[in-house]
Amino acid sequence: MKMPAPDARLDNELVTRILAKLGLDDRPATSLQGIQGLKAIYGAWCQKIPFDNLKKRIHLESSTSGPLPGNDPTDFFHGWLQHGVGGTCWAGSGALYALLRHLGFQAQRVLATMQVTAHEQPNHGAVIAVCEEVPYLVDISMLHQVPLRLDEQNTVDVSHPAWGISGRREDAAWLLQWRPLHMPGGCRCTVNEVGVSHRQFVSCNEQTRRWGPFNFSVYVRTNKGDTVTGLAYGYKIRIDSQGRIERIPVDSLQRDRFLMEEMGFSREIVRQLPPDRAAPPPPRRTRKKETS
Repeated sequence: MKMPAPDARLDNELVTRILAKLGLDDRPATSLQGIQGLKAIYGAWCQKIPFDNLKKRIHLESSTSGPLPGNDPTDFFHGWLQHGVGGTCWAGSGALYALLRHLGFQAQRVLATMQVTAHEQPNHGAVIAVCEEVPYLVDISMLHQVPLRLDEQNTVDVSHPAWGISGRREDAAWLLQWRPLHMPGGCRCTVNEVGVSHRQFVSCNEQTRRWGPFNFSVYVRTNKGDTVTGLAYGYKIRIDSQGRIERIPVDSLQRDRFLMEEMGFSREIVRQLPPDRAAPPPPRRTRKKETS
């Protein structure tokens, strides 16, 4: 029987570089434990490490074989340090999990479902960190800036016009409501399972190879000051501090200029990006035959 894949670990020198770029270089790693440390790390992440699919787009459109980028947290952070890129939910959550564990936090991987359609299967990865026996969600896709407390309360929220998130308990599960750049009406996310393995995260990531919402055109989201900004499906989108949405179409030249000048991605990585293309319909799921 195959043994589960072990958790990937970060070395001390890399963590020192990560903390420095996050603006936390004046604080020893050991002092970051606790809720104030978690707030500092997650708040800096939301402002400095984007949710994006640049490396995935380049990988899928090239002849490169091998696993999808970002399965290895060390690879994820080297990409950010060198090119400014982050990753999609599986890659970014795996990297944040590894960083928090290195710093001494009780972190757990989370399997969740972004309810884009009525019949979605679990399709989202996130992280929960436990501080003083209280679990806090720190999601690298929703980027809600402040850890979201998930305790015995029935309702929780981070109140902010741009990146606000709210949640309620239903049948012992958490239902979260937030606003993606391309869904101004909001999206529901259901927390399905806490404490999943590195192997499961990698498997979920690889299952998006055939089709996924971030496979066909550039998608970027980050927080800048009191605003949320990024690119989604051919539009530059900004949610300001009053919650107002600005949506501007961009061509390929405008896209690349925005990525370099406003997002801070390296020219080297942006030049490798293929043109955006329209997403085909998702493949139909076939139900497996039951066997006795």
